[in-house]
Formats: sequence, structure tokens, C-alpha cells
Amino acid sequence: MVMRIAGSILKALFDGKCDIYRYEENKDEHGVTRLEMKKICEGEKCRVSFLKSGSAKESQSVTTAKQGIRIFLMKDCEIMSGDVLEIEQNGRKEKYRACGQIKVYGTHKEAELDIYDESI
Repeated sequence: MVMRIAGSILKALFDGKCDIYRYEENKDEHGVTRLEMKKICEGEKCRVSFLKSGSAKESQSVTTAKQGIRIFLMKDCEIMSGDVLEIEQNGRKEKYRACGQIKVYGTHKEAELDIYDESI
């Protein structure tokens, strides 16, 4: 009962929605196996949190910044490391990739995200 109430309270904080995509193997009519992105989940309520502002790291050739991004989802949502998420929150739509181990709690799931680069 307590977990159900906690889950309801947590879900009320979710002000975003996401679609989750996963690459799956698919054989075409010639027997060639190709990776295709399939939609796993649509319109899932979520919340994206930015953990820290990216501090720049300099090298001899490039300066890069890394920012911690985390998504909170309901426990029954299916998500795996490597999935691509299209998230709409606060009037903005962005694409991310789930990375690392998915953390599962009694009321929700959490995943670390990286900004999705379609050129890779």
C-alpha cells in the first residue's frame, strides 16, 4: 500500500513524456540481417533531471564538456541500456541514449542518459 501511494506521488512529479526505441535484428526477404529501430514504448510519463552542469575538460586538440543526465520512469516501463529515448519536457523535444545499468527501485526506474548523436 505504501509503495503504491509513493508511486502515485512520484508519478505526479513526472512532467515529461517519452518514446523508447530499441535496435532489433530483422531479416529482409533476401535473408540479410539488418538492425532496425523499433518503438518499444510510446507516451511514457517521465522526468529528466540534469545532475550537474558540464565542466569543460581541455586536451591539446579538443575541449569537451560532460553533463550528468538522468531519467526517472515508472517501474513497469521497459528500458535497457542502449535504447534511444525521444523525450518531450518543458516544451522541448530531445533525443538521448540510455547508458549504463538501469536502476530499479520499489516505485520507479532510473537510467543515466547521453545525448543521442545520430551520426554515430
